[in-house]
Amino acid sequence: MIGMITSGVLLFFFLIRFRKEYDLIHCHHLQGFHSLVAVLVKRILNKKVIIKVAGGGKKGDLYAIKERKLGALYLQFMKRADKIIAVSKEITSQLRESGFPLSIVQEIPNGVDTHEFTPCESPLPSQERVIIYVGRLDPLKGLDDLLKAFKRVNENHPKTRLVLVGEGWEKENLIRLSRELGIFPKVHFEGTQEDVKGYLKKSEIFVLPSLTEGLSNVLLEAMACGLPVVATRIGGNLELVEDGVNGLLITPRDPNELAAAIMSLLEDREKSRLMGREGRKR
Repeated sequence: MIGMITSGVLLFFFLIRFRKEYDLIHCHHLQGFHSLVAVLVKRILNKKVIIKVAGGGKKGDLYAIKERKLGALYLQFMKRADKIIAVSKEITSQLRESGFPLSIVQEIPNGVDTHEFTPCESPLPSQERVIIYVGRLDPLKGLDDLLKAFKRVNENHPKTRLVLVGEGWEKENLIRLSRELGIFPKVHFEGTQEDVKGYLKKSEIFVLPSLTEGLSNVLLEAMACGLPVVATRIGGNLELVEDGVNGLLITPRDPNELAAAIMSLLEDREKSRLMGREGRKR
């Protein structure tokens, strides 16, 4: 908390000092101290402020703010921003329910470059079947559930391996859990990578077991690469994935259902390919 307050104070003086160098402040996440500072600077310097709300649902930005002391007061202050960007219909609805004027709410879904993210043209190696997750290694991403699900998947399909691309403070806990589950040799922690599309193209199934999502960029990228996806039935996932058509939706925090969904795609390659093609169209 002290570090966040210190960062907020430094940001405030930075924005004041360089006030002649910018016209507009864009903030990512409604609940951060940086957004509070931005609206404060707007009041002092009459600068324009846009805030993007990226996380929806019961674990998202609005929910987290309401759980805080003085959360209602904080939200009231945030209504003074010039525009609030919602990346999904769920977030738009939450903003409306929280009293944000519709005149400042703009729904702009995330996008993906479908010329850069394309399906793999060459056949995947038959000796291994790669299941991939890309994103932060964060408790809200449900990766402990994915590891538990993968244990069952690997028992039934020994040629599978799980690739986790990304970094985060949950990494050591996930490594420890994969050792406890006896799957560590089959789980590859790849860290942050510049060439995400290269990893996606070498994979067979993309999994997003999150507990909260706005409109996931990497889910869009996986779909653009023609991968069938398994995602939790939450937030913007519901706007992107039509269950049984371009992917499978599962209940959050249910490793058994997650494992069953992954195995159903592994065991029916034709269904998997069809879902991948539909995901690309979507």
